[in-house]
Amino acid sequence: MDDAIKLLVYRELERHLSTYNGVNVWLSHNYDPSVWEPRFAEQQRKIDEIRKWAEQLPDEQKVVRKHYLDWLKNYYQSGLDDARSELQTQSQKREMEQSRADSERLHREASALAPIPKPTFLSGGTP
Repeated sequence: MDDAIKLLVYRELERHLSTYNGVNVWLSHNYDPSVWEPRFAEQQRKIDEIRKWAEQLPDEQKVVRKHYLDWLKNYYQSGLDDARSELQTQSQKREMEQSRADSERLHREASALAPIPKPTFLSGGTP
């Protein structure tokens, strides 16, 4: 009976919530926060709203309440947290890669320039 209730609760949550995790973000190859953050915010809003509702279920519904709260915490919230972490990690990685690429480009450009005047007095010469 408990497993049947758990399944019914999951089916109900499926109707209202998306399933997010780090793999969703990674597979998309799109690490633009402006794409993901609105989705994550909406999912978080729904999770919080359902959690608040479930916490107020009467004691006669404690098994149902338990399953709602368990699914929300252990599946939906943890998946959302994982997706956010993946987005943050990949965003940082891409920023570092871009910084390295910019630095390499700058060094190539500098190497291609004609020699510039040097302050010879610093190496023992006079100003």
